[in-house]
Amino acid sequence: CLGLVRIAPRLGAEHAQSDGIELSENGEVLYFTALGGDILYQVPTKALCDKKLSISDRQETIEFLSRSNVPTDGMILHKEKLYMANLPEETIWEFDLKTRQGHNLALPIDIRWADSFAKGTDGSIYFTTSQINYPMENRKKYELYRMTVDNPSFSAFYTRNSKRLGMTGVITILKKI
Repeated sequence: CLGLVRIAPRLGAEHAQSDGIELSENGEVLYFTALGGDILYQVPTKALCDKKLSISDRQETIEFLSRSNVPTDGMILHKEKLYMANLPEETIWEFDLKTRQGHNLALPIDIRWADSFAKGTDGSIYFTTSQINYPMENRKKYELYRMTVDNPSFSAFYTRNSKRLGMTGVITILKKI
C-alpha cells in the first residue's frame, strides 16, 4: 500500500511523521495523527491499497475526524473508541468514533508520555511510559500499565498497586524498570 508520507502534502506537510496510528477492527479504515499534532484523520484502506488511484485521488479520501484532538504518541482502538496519550495533560484521552467527541480519563496519577499501546486477549489495554519529554535527570522508572475499560469490578483481581478510574475502569502498574 501507499505510505502516509506520500499523501501528506494535501495535509499541509511534507512529512506525515505519523506515530498515532491504528486500524479499524474490520481493517477498512486507518486512523492517524501527526506526532504533536491535534488533528485526527481517517482514510479508507481500500483507497491506500488501490494502485489504480492517483496520489491526488488518494489524498481526496483522507477525512478530518477531529480538528480538536490531543497531541499523542500512539493509540489503540477498543469497541469503537480510540485510546491515546494526551501528552500535554499527562493522561489518557478517550475518543468516541460514533460521537466524534473525546475527553480525558480521570486518572489518579500522571501518565508520563504514554506510548506503545497494545491490547490483550481479555480486552485490557497495555501501554508504557517513555517519558521522552523529560530530561534524563527528571525521569522516573519506566512503567508498564494495564488498563481495563469494560468492567470496573475487574479491579478486585488487582488490589495491590491498583487505582480506580471512577466508573471508567482500572489502571494497574505492572512493573517499574
